[in-house]
Amino acid sequence: MEAARCTGKGAGGCRPAKQTGILALPTTLVSMRSMQIRHVLLLVLLAGGLLLIRPLPSPAQSERGNTVACRQAADKMDRRLTEALSGDEAMLRDLLPSLRETYAPFRGARADCAASLAMNEAVVLLLLEDYREASDALDEYARLYEGHVSPDVWVDYHFNRGWLLSRLGQTQASTEDYVRAAALADDLPPFRGAAAHLYAALTFVEVRDFPRARTYLQLADSLARANVDSARVRTMLGEIELEHAITMQRQIEAGLAPDSLHLQAAERARQAQAWLSDEAYQSPERAMAQLVIARAALGLRDYAGARVALDAARPLVTEAEAYAGYVRVSEQMTEGDLAMATSDPARARMAYGRALAAAQAEGLPTQALDALLHLGQAAGAEGAEAVAAERYREAIDLGETIRQRQGLQDWSLSASEL
Repeated sequence: MEAARCTGKGAGGCRPAKQTGILALPTTLVSMRSMQIRHVLLLVLLAGGLLLIRPLPSPAQSERGNTVACRQAADKMDRRLTEALSGDEAMLRDLLPSLRETYAPFRGARADCAASLAMNEAVVLLLLEDYREASDALDEYARLYEGHVSPDVWVDYHFNRGWLLSRLGQTQASTEDYVRAAALADDLPPFRGAAAHLYAALTFVEVRDFPRARTYLQLADSLARANVDSARVRTMLGEIELEHAITMQRQIEAGLAPDSLHLQAAERARQAQAWLSDEAYQSPERAMAQLVIARAALGLRDYAGARVALDAARPLVTEAEAYAGYVRVSEQMTEGDLAMATSDPARARMAYGRALAAAQAEGLPTQALDALLHLGQAAGAEGAEAVAAERYREAIDLGETIRQRQGLQDWSLSASEL
């Protein structure tokens, strides 16, 4: 199962980041980053008790929807989902029957607790990549609960539907759900509201709509800074600053900004480091911030500075990789790019090979595709044209496998140019 990053109550945007030039930030970095953000925030939201189940004080609610039993069942299932998220795929599959059995007596009750129980099933199905069943579960959720639950609960529908559409390759369509979620931000707790803006920003980065991405990043930033007295919001500022930095590097990659923007990206990454906590769940962010600094130096052709920054990233990557394996892939891709930039294709080939092995071990196909492409570039630079051609063929085959597995409809948005 590919690593996931999820939103709010659920996988509300679990999404896995590609690369068009040697000095460009890998695009696999962005989509994998957005997946990781959503998954980590899910863990924090559930474990931290932010998702309090509150029945709406509405006369339209049924008596059974207001029972203590419903609220207790929702709290219990949230705790069990949190526990399962720290385990493996088998734990999630084993949890499904219990989720369904617990939800059955409260199905359709117009109360937040009933909707919370319903969303648990959709979350698990999304994490298990059972997209057809997840789609059915979300469709039923909308029929039963739209207009009958609080914004803090309803927003999870948009988070998770947006994630589902993105995993089906309907990236453009997924933006609509993230925009709808962001529109609810003023009615959400500050941490959740800032997250809604952040997820919308990530989605627009993926479709290369950088002006709208920057708009939502700024909204997330403003909301977070207005509520900086909250410890949870303060750590989110680190996430937001890091996404500012990565978005800047994506603009450079797309040829929409000069290399000098790397200076601002590096500064944003340093600001992110100042905000991020020492908690284990933010170890991938700490590692990524340092890798952004390394890639900024690389993009500015400060190869000595890139080497220093990359060396500083290594212990952070080691700390984070058990939690988010993509950081090791990103580290080795950066190592390979630095070697290519300094005319050492043999060393680059070794680094890209390690990146490929790490991506395969972690079940990250899009990152494996990037590594294959760069292995082809390195082989070509060494004059091994036959080897380069073989790596490119492997990349094409893998890309087609990904497309077929996910049923991608707008594949051009993610990888066809590669």
